[in-house]
Amino acid sequence: MTILLLLCVVILALTAWKKDALTERGVIASVVVGAFISIGTSLAGLLLLGAFFISSSIIGRVLKNVIADNGIEDKGETRDEKQVLANGGMAALASLAFLITGENLWLTGLIGSLAAANSDTWASSIGKMSPSPPTLVLSRRRALPGQSGGTTLLGHIAGLLGSTFIILVAFSVNLFSFLGEMPLLMWLILIVAGYAGQYSDALAGRFLQSLYKCPHCGALTEKTTHCLIEADLVKGFPRVTNDIVNVVGTFTGLVIGMVAGYLLNI
Repeated sequence: MTILLLLCVVILALTAWKKDALTERGVIASVVVGAFISIGTSLAGLLLLGAFFISSSIIGRVLKNVIADNGIEDKGETRDEKQVLANGGMAALASLAFLITGENLWLTGLIGSLAAANSDTWASSIGKMSPSPPTLVLSRRRALPGQSGGTTLLGHIAGLLGSTFIILVAFSVNLFSFLGEMPLLMWLILIVAGYAGQYSDALAGRFLQSLYKCPHCGALTEKTTHCLIEADLVKGFPRVTNDIVNVVGTFTGLVIGMVAGYLLNI
């Protein structure tokens, strides 16, 4: 069974690469993440990972055709290895930890981390369609569309729906067959964990992530170069990229999921 799942992981990763959803290094990272999750949580965990990747990729590519490129973001819809690990790395480690320890709280953490990754991706993609301009989290200051730390009401709704979607998939594929039945409260907490991960992502994006300004045209960007010259750092820390911010989000979802699993004695 495990060998068959690993083969499916490789096939899916190569298919995504051919459709420009992954870079070559992104394929390798996806296979590693998929392998860890397959070995630790079998088919149920792999289906949950697939639900995140497929739904996020579809939403991103569909909206790419209707939303103009804002020019501020460092990366596009084709995921590289850093993006794959930032979104799925925590879930992969949780799956491996569950395999080694047998502690059920790693499973609730895995769900929380993927719910956070999906919540953030849906919020970021769908939020760009908001009729009202984004504002920086915890303030009323305007932000550029696509700028990390910028939020809209539509984005918040999309983030909550993205988290709920992953929890519904987890329930449907019975990932918690390892645990037996779980109380409704645990499922609700996991939805909150995913949304909280997305919100912590926004906070880190505003206060920690690097933002640059082009000395030639004055444009704000997450890229270190613009107009073929080096851009000036105007906010955040140079090494804190959007990938690091995504790790903050998935780690938050992981921790909340694990703590809830522990307190509810799952």
